[in-house]
Amino acid sequence: APARVYVSLRKKGGDYMVHLVNMGCGHPLSPKNVLVEDVPPVGPVHLDIPLDNPPDHVFLMPGNIPLPWKFADGRFRLDVPEVSIHDIVVIGG
Repeated sequence: APARVYVSLRKKGGDYMVHLVNMGCGHPLSPKNVLVEDVPPVGPVHLDIPLDNPPDHVFLMPGNIPLPWKFADGRFRLDVPEVSIHDIVVIGG
């Protein structure tokens, strides 16, 4: 993942949840006001995770969006085209 994307792997039931958090930001509104109105999207984000077996389902949340993925030689591979602020890749198996 790009340096400004924080990646966290969690397990919930039989699913792995890969949290992708975009920590990048645009310019502050002014030198005295550090609030940021713009978080530019980043991507693609490449995931390469060792798994014993291929997953039964893979989707991106929010939205339950299916993503193309590959599994070979015990490696699960996936490209997330873009991370806006916080996305979660759900890998079930």
